[in-house]
Amino acid sequence: MKQKRQSAVVTYTLQALLQKNKTEPELQKHPQILALLSHHMIGMERGLAALKLLKASGTTIYISMEDSVLKQYSREDIHALTGIDAFVPYYGLDALKERFSSFFIPVLSFSLISDILAFNESRAFAHIILWSLLKGKTVTALDIGSNPYHSMWAQNGLNHGTPFLKNEMNNQMHKLQSYGIQLFSDEQDVNQFFHSRSRRKTIISAEIIKQMILQSDDKVFIDSSTVITPLARDLAYENNIQIREE
Repeated sequence: MKQKRQSAVVTYTLQALLQKNKTEPELQKHPQILALLSHHMIGMERGLAALKLLKASGTTIYISMEDSVLKQYSREDIHALTGIDAFVPYYGLDALKERFSSFFIPVLSFSLISDILAFNESRAFAHIILWSLLKGKTVTALDIGSNPYHSMWAQNGLNHGTPFLKNEMNNQMHKLQSYGIQLFSDEQDVNQFFHSRSRRKTIISAEIIKQMILQSDDKVFIDSSTVITPLARDLAYENNIQIREE
């Protein structure tokens, strides 16, 4: 019965996203965020706390989980810990990636960091993150899993690595930042970032549309926090660039 209920939740979420239902007022107020949840040896508590805070603050957020998480938690467990009951199945990520304006990594596992830096697109999460960065979408993460000097490592007795090992971990964290991933040290910073961002207006100018033409992009996504100038709108129309409102 439990498995059937989980499958029903996943199926409903997948269908709802594919239909892109725009009747919900929340979709107009906040960015659509997909959290990519993986497992880490130092635990997932802070990542789950960040998700709970984002949900409590009114953020429209969905979760996709790798098998490593599902071996430890059921979807009911994650719902109880975060308040989020909207799940995107791992196998449905590629079909739904255009739907989201932002991607959040609550737990930066070693293997995920390695796969991102190695451009390993055979792993779905790494593929989605690299695609998002190349599309200019927002990718954020808690840095706990990649920052060897964070207090969580000492709390778990994992702060006795050699200076060389810690330096390598630190270098990987800085590489992620140089790729365009915005890192935060705690859940409050993540929450403040998303909500201050949702209040700012993004301007799409004719220059941005010209760059899209050069890059052969054929779609531009806008929401309630986006303003597209009349000239940019005309230029998009003339060059068959679709303007999709979320």
